[in-house]
Amino acid sequence: MRLRIPCFLSFCLFLFLAIDANAKILYSNVFGPYTISVMNDDGSNVTVLTEHKRPLQARWSPDGKFIVFNVRDTDALLLMNADGTGIREITTPPSDGRDKFGRDSRGVFSPDGTSILFFRHIEIHAKPDKFSLNVLNLKTGRIKEIAEDIIVTSPDWSPDGKYIVCATGIDVDGLGSSIWRMTPEGGDLRKLVASQRIGNSILSVSRPRWSPNSQKIVYSQMRYSWRRVVIDGKNVDAMIREEFQYLICDKNGNTLQRLNIPKHFEPGIIDWMDNGRAVVFSANPYPINEPPPPPDQYPVLNIYTFDIQSGQLTQLTDTPDNEDGVDWISDDVLPVSPVGKKKVPWGTLKK
Repeated sequence: MRLRIPCFLSFCLFLFLAIDANAKILYSNVFGPYTISVMNDDGSNVTVLTEHKRPLQARWSPDGKFIVFNVRDTDALLLMNADGTGIREITTPPSDGRDKFGRDSRGVFSPDGTSILFFRHIEIHAKPDKFSLNVLNLKTGRIKEIAEDIIVTSPDWSPDGKYIVCATGIDVDGLGSSIWRMTPEGGDLRKLVASQRIGNSILSVSRPRWSPNSQKIVYSQMRYSWRRVVIDGKNVDAMIREEFQYLICDKNGNTLQRLNIPKHFEPGIIDWMDNGRAVVFSANPYPINEPPPPPDQYPVLNIYTFDIQSGQLTQLTDTPDNEDGVDWISDDVLPVSPVGKKKVPWGTLKK
């Protein structure tokens, strides 16, 4: 006997298949048109999720149902559903509209999805700025400060819930940024990877991200120096980028591996993918050992993947937009709406 599928059910099945259930990489366009988008990890099926108030720095919830991000227009943290609907503010930065201005950013979910780690910066007139790392309880709305007087970039919570890793701003010794580890309560603060000086050059490390098994950390390193150069006919002191590196260390900061990614690829955000077998990152081809390009000629960020075992480098996007803030999630994410879906150029660069 032949099984007949009613027309309505056939349509529903078609619609279900048309909705891409394999959207894995979340990213932001950081200099316009200011969107948060998602795509498959081969660069296909790009879906624009939101353009809400110039969104940035999007991160998945562990179950793939929600996305946290911050916005330039209100400097608050927002939460939305995985398909871009249901946008709502979840923090209100301390501000009085005159002498105090707060900014909340760099939100990341706890492994159990109940809390969000974030960075808060408060500017106060005629007083030193206040910086803090905080944890927001999503159920109660309570915010707990776990570290203060620290400028934090790229915070990340280990999947096993035991540690938070982050990069700081300029280190206390006046060098570049360093990578630190602490407990979720802010205790046991430890410098894992330090910035250092080698001859006239400085090594600055940043953008740490935990591996899925919580045993490794991928991060970037920039070697730079300050030199007297001629720009627009004037002698000026400029930061000269000499080399960029992508490295992996263990959870105690011991170097394990340097990834064979071109040394002129200036990194944006880095994340693991394929359960630790590869990384996804944003980067731009920067002219190393040369004076910095003028702002209107600065190379744009595109998204790449790198297979750690084979060494294959794959370019996923090739657009005039600056695409950064990548965040990968495995195949069990929820389907996303096909609204706004468009094709994107992509190609492969082999080692």
